[in-house]
Amino acid sequence: DAVIAMPPWFPATLLKSCPKVKLVQTLTSGYNRLDIEGIIDLGFPVANNSGVNAATMAEHTIGVMIALCRKLVEMHNNVKSGQWQGSLDPSQMVEINGKTVGIVGLGFTGREVARRLKGFDVRTIYHTRSEVDPAVQQELNAEPAPLEALLRESDVVTLHTPLTPLTRGMIGEEQLAIMKPTSFLINTSRGPVIDQDALYRTLK
Repeated sequence: DAVIAMPPWFPATLLKSCPKVKLVQTLTSGYNRLDIEGIIDLGFPVANNSGVNAATMAEHTIGVMIALCRKLVEMHNNVKSGQWQGSLDPSQMVEINGKTVGIVGLGFTGREVARRLKGFDVRTIYHTRSEVDPAVQQELNAEPAPLEALLRESDVVTLHTPLTPLTRGMIGEEQLAIMKPTSFLINTSRGPVIDQDALYRTLK
């Protein structure tokens, strides 16, 4: 009666052999690996598991943010190799305190990230396609911004969007070019949200 997809992919044509199926349900929030149009064209509804890992991904995002700003990976590797003083220039390390963090996509995960940022004394701005209730903005201590302004002003940009035709490659050469050269870009959504060729060229 129901197909529970984990991982969420299989050919839509498989459903032609399933006359009793009334629902295709993913255990994940992501659904980009499913042939949504093909499944719906066959008359089957699809449901994803929105927000299932929002807290986990938010914690991971904050962890990555701290690791980048404080150079934790390099410091860890220095200690493991016996360089107790390390070779890092302290000027390469920055504090999150007082910085501007831009959240692209204020869904379940984006909101959890914003909640956790309230303890870091940062300015939080966000860009999202759907309208956000002013009470939610106040609770999250976050202000809306156009994508271009968010990229230009943020010291840390963190992406929390689904992969759709609208978001595929949304961060390309033009968007990367207007970011601060000192800023960090964190992508815990889907890889193709960033144009990989443009990212390579920008990093080079």
